[in-house]
Amino acid sequence: MDKFLTKKGHLRAVKIKAADRVRKYLEGTLHADDGLLFCSTCNVVINHLRKHKIDKHLESSYHTLKAKTSV
Repeated sequence: MDKFLTKKGHLRAVKIKAADRVRKYLEGTLHADDGLLFCSTCNVVINHLRKHKIDKHLESSYHTLKAKTSV
């Protein structure tokens, strides 16, 4: 098992692009620009290498407040 894990960054999907993450979520939720992943509602940069970070942002109180006020 140890041969599959590296000491640094073994939990990152290093080959996935920001545009790939955009396709995995509902249209209009995220957008990619110049290799960076942005939340379309909050207009903040999100780490696209970890799906957990994206999910946590979408569940955050900041994002839900912005989503309610933008409607």
